[in-house]
Amino acid sequence: MVVEFAAHNLLTGRVTQVDNPPSLSAHATHVAGTMMGNATASANAKGMASEASLRAYDWNSDGNEVTLAAANGLLVSNHSYGADPDFVSIADWGRYDGEAKFFDNVMFNAPYYQFVNSAGNSRNAGYNDEKQGYDLLSGKSTSKNGIIVAAVNQVSNYTGPSSVVMSGFSSYGPTDDGRIKPDICGKGVNVRSSTSNSDNSYSSYSGTSMSSPNVAGTLLLLQQHYKNVKGGFMRAATLRGLAIHTADEAGTAPGPDYRFGWGLLNAEKAAVLINNEGTQSYIQENILQNGKSYSFDINPINATQPIVATICWTDPAGIVQQSNQIDLSTPALVNDLDIRITKGNEVSFPWKLNPIEVDEPATKEDNKVDNVERIEIANPVGTYTVTITHKGNLVNNLQQYSLIISGVSANQMLLTSDSSLLNRNCVGANESAYTFQLDTPDAFSETATFEILGLPAGASATFSPSTLSASGTGSMLISGLGATPVGNYPLTLRASSASYNVSLGLSLAVQNTLTTAPNLTAPANNTNPADTNPTLIWENIGGNVSNYTIEISKDNLLQLMCQLTKVQPIRLIFQI
Repeated sequence: MVVEFAAHNLLTGRVTQVDNPPSLSAHATHVAGTMMGNATASANAKGMASEASLRAYDWNSDGNEVTLAAANGLLVSNHSYGADPDFVSIADWGRYDGEAKFFDNVMFNAPYYQFVNSAGNSRNAGYNDEKQGYDLLSGKSTSKNGIIVAAVNQVSNYTGPSSVVMSGFSSYGPTDDGRIKPDICGKGVNVRSSTSNSDNSYSSYSGTSMSSPNVAGTLLLLQQHYKNVKGGFMRAATLRGLAIHTADEAGTAPGPDYRFGWGLLNAEKAAVLINNEGTQSYIQENILQNGKSYSFDINPINATQPIVATICWTDPAGIVQQSNQIDLSTPALVNDLDIRITKGNEVSFPWKLNPIEVDEPATKEDNKVDNVERIEIANPVGTYTVTITHKGNLVNNLQQYSLIISGVSANQMLLTSDSSLLNRNCVGANESAYTFQLDTPDAFSETATFEILGLPAGASATFSPSTLSASGTGSMLISGLGATPVGNYPLTLRASSASYNVSLGLSLAVQNTLTTAPNLTAPANNTNPADTNPTLIWENIGGNVSNYTIEISKDNLLQLMCQLTKVQPIRLIFQI
């Protein structure tokens, strides 16, 4: 933030001005009071983190100053300033630029530091008019890891999405690659706070400059609450994910949008979720290794309370798009993690927005651009499996991530797996192996034993080790499968101790071996087909087939040559 009036009675004794600004600033004093001003009898004003201390800077050299402060343990910084929109080119609106990359890199290298930035006030001000109010984020407001804040009116009593009314100025997203920005919204209209006219002056201002410190101060309170409950601070990705996970719905359709982001910040819901961690919610800070996955089972509290699961990670800084092309859609995302929740053949996907149709409702599908993903399951019944995976190769061969789940009966002991829960065996194969991890509670002093339910007739299982008295990795070998008929076999792995029991759903698929299909009779050998786009129809050969491979060659000699050189002239694989 920029220069404020440290002697103001809302701020006195709790502000350190780090640099040497040339003059006082009413704007900065107002921002400071909103973020951490203490209550006074006459002011009718109070900041969000009203007992916090503030280190204040002007906006010069902000990058170097933030880097040093983050390295020294800074948890939250607020930035109620941005580029003058008069000097933002059409191509720069929504573009991931060097400033956004810089702040992303600071956050990646200081994983407990959260950058909070105002979205800007460019809507209805004559900028980028062809976008009808959208595509008005620039500079550091396009950061992946930052929390970008929109401004809404006061919400005195939230009764539903229509309770949240957008201001007339708050800048809308998206970024050029379609990420969900802004992230969150907060009150930014007629906010009463301190000004620099005197040590007892107050005024009401409006702008995303007001909503951003509102959010930043609240996030600092959540860090303090988490430390009080858990004994330490949470990673910034956990804090950002928690804010998004518990936000109140806003906008005209379910899910996020490019106006309100994920909705209205709700500190109470976030604090309650922290309180309920381990009984009615999960807050996990994990590491996903390259090529690995992470899975475990969950059960709903009841059918009337939705299951909500959010994954959030601090992504490595992206590649700056140097092109002057307008709306260049190349993703800034570096490590693409995915969350899925499955139940049998049902797969639940996260929310996603489409930058081509900016005012269309969010859909639920694969998300390839955002480093936060949220899944919601209404009216849940039965057991579900949460799985975290990644696409491609992870830069640095790993990615820290935070997983937040609510609406579940949380278990303090967990069975998880970092490999596939489904094993495929060809018919006649005698063995199948699985690996798993047991996560025990703190100060666990019991012994957990393992069993497997649902084995096919004639099969048996052995565990290594046979028991665990602390968190660790185990394996299970199922043998005696040689005579098992073709089919799908759902299995349940169970770990039990004196005080805890937990299960993990596995699956074994026994499939037919390779079947040779009849040769095609038409077209004739060594002739070109008249139809270059045929419809291939065949009867299912049965036996739990996973795919068909069809190889086509113009003559036997070419086919033989291709086989000898391990090259296929035309190879079509159809997944069943």
